[in-house]
Amino acid sequence: MASSRKRVAVHRALQTLVNETGTSLSNTQDSNAISFSSQSEINQNLSQDVFSQNSTIPSSPTFETVAGCSQDSSTYIVSDSDSDSDYSLPTTQDSMSSDDEIEFESDTERLVKELRRLCEKYPKVPQSFLEELCKFLSSTKVFRDLPVRAPTLLKTDLSTNVIKDSTGESFNLGIVHAVSEHLLRSDLLWKKAMETKSIPFSFKTDGVSLHKAPVFCKTAWPIVGQLHYDGVESEPFVIKMYFGESKPDHTEFFKDFVEELKLIDTIKIKDVDFKFKLLFATGDAPARSLLKCTAGHTATKACEKCTVVGKSINHRMDFAQAQVTEPILRTHESFLNRDDPAHHSGHSLFEQVESMNMITSFPLEPMHALDEGVTKRLIKHMFVEKKGKARLTQQKSVIVGKRLDALKEFSPRDFERKLVALRHLRAWKATMFRQVDTYFLPVLFKGVVDDEVFDHLMQFFSAVRILRSPVMVTKPEAVETAGSLLRSFVSNYNKFYGKGQTVFNVHCMQHLHEDVQNLKKTLDYFSTYSTETKLGHLVRLIRTGHSAAAQVQRRLSESREVRVRQLDQDPVVYLRHKKGPLRALRFRRIELSLNTKGDSFYMDWEGQIFKLLSVRGDHGDDPILVSNMLVKTGDFFHTPYPSSSLGIHKVEFSSVQTQHPLSKVAAKMILMPFDGTFVAMPILHTCV
Repeated sequence: MASSRKRVAVHRALQTLVNETGTSLSNTQDSNAISFSSQSEINQNLSQDVFSQNSTIPSSPTFETVAGCSQDSSTYIVSDSDSDSDYSLPTTQDSMSSDDEIEFESDTERLVKELRRLCEKYPKVPQSFLEELCKFLSSTKVFRDLPVRAPTLLKTDLSTNVIKDSTGESFNLGIVHAVSEHLLRSDLLWKKAMETKSIPFSFKTDGVSLHKAPVFCKTAWPIVGQLHYDGVESEPFVIKMYFGESKPDHTEFFKDFVEELKLIDTIKIKDVDFKFKLLFATGDAPARSLLKCTAGHTATKACEKCTVVGKSINHRMDFAQAQVTEPILRTHESFLNRDDPAHHSGHSLFEQVESMNMITSFPLEPMHALDEGVTKRLIKHMFVEKKGKARLTQQKSVIVGKRLDALKEFSPRDFERKLVALRHLRAWKATMFRQVDTYFLPVLFKGVVDDEVFDHLMQFFSAVRILRSPVMVTKPEAVETAGSLLRSFVSNYNKFYGKGQTVFNVHCMQHLHEDVQNLKKTLDYFSTYSTETKLGHLVRLIRTGHSAAAQVQRRLSESREVRVRQLDQDPVVYLRHKKGPLRALRFRRIELSLNTKGDSFYMDWEGQIFKLLSVRGDHGDDPILVSNMLVKTGDFFHTPYPSSSLGIHKVEFSSVQTQHPLSKVAAKMILMPFDGTFVAMPILHTCV
């Protein structure tokens, strides 16, 4: 019975490989040989007792890995080693021809890589099960050289450098090691590094609760780094991680990290010197408080940018006093001199890093302060708390709900999640609030709230659009305009939403443009969306309740894939439906598709809006687009500025058909239904 259950488990695992890759291996008359077959043939064999399914494994690039680092003054040298190279098949003696041997070797190597990929994708898979699967596969002639032990197959580094103390445990991989490993494992990152001879680096930290994970410690605090090149960003990667009962001690947690930061000037990899550039460090408000050793966000002197004094009103810290008495902006010198002692809770180690400015190097974090902060607060004021002039009646709430449902049909694939009903507001994620404050706010609330409230919302909406636009943030006057709009929005906040509502996140809105001015990048550049995704992945690496730090470090050593976010797609990529006509194409930061309503609208360089109908000459880099022209009928709102100044127009469909080359496409548009007409606006990250 036990043997039968084990065979069924192996069968299911092999079927997973089939589903992951789309092709499979089926049994032949020789039970010790496995050959390639079609999916239909596999389906016919599913009911047989001989479990012979597997999948063909697509080849993947081989990445070089970092074996060790040597330090020489402020230059760090990374050397190569063959000790951690990808799995290589031992030489076999068989009666097969040399060509067959080469093909079998390729199959085995690809199988190893695919098993590694699946284990990385599903980290909860028990290693005992993986070993049983490998034993079954190695019993065949084709895969008899397959490793049968999980650490050998996954190339797990069993040595760990976990440090334990009375409060928790941690491990430190080091900045140089983590950065060099990422560069050497990604061809695209390495190419960018060689072009610029630099390593533009940022780091972030945040705490994550482990109450759902099977561990005895309650929180985990990682330090994750990220590389930023023009058009390319790496995924966040772990440098150091702490597990404990509460927030780590600042000195103990950051001591090694800061010492390394102070020493690094250049990093030498493969005899090439790369200039190390520290761009910024960020996190949510509690994380920045830990980084800088400053008062928390509920303190009277909480603001990191100015000397405003908060006042407790109805158990909330209100910062509306900033609109009565103009506060003084903080500077790096005033921070170091402790000009405002109540703002500090201690001495930050990062004050010792010469390349860091304690004000400008720590930007506010838009995901928590803006999207999950102010935007979520605005919606709760209207639909949940129903306080102030902005509160909505039940009838008006129904109208907004219907508009929300209509928007789903036109939601483009650029948005990670589609909005859900307002009754599920507690389940909304940060990306949903980002869609509202960047795209949907005017369509949802025009004609529903009072005109005065709507104008106040449009100040907020217009400023956010400016600060998230790659084109607008390059214009100093536009960024300053966004700052004045946000100052006006904050100064009138209590007027519309009630006394004591200008809390920390609301007050911080008037400082957002300052970080955009300093970094000359959009808000999303220094947000923590990618970091939050990484945190969720790290939590899933924990399998048991003991030695969480050692588990995570070993799982990270097994990872071979480096994910890179490529912002610009060049050349054009054509996407077909099997062998049928062209259905979609991707270029630069734009993906147009005929399959969905939300992905077929675009704007040309003259500002005219079109709906894509078909593509002709689907080869080369400049095919011909056949499209219908949309007619602009006016501005959608006029305060604080006409909506057309932000590229937002009311439009109608027309029968005018036109043809033009792909090179005329300037940006992708989103079309939103509104009371029998449509509103069009550019999708910001597609603008160049």
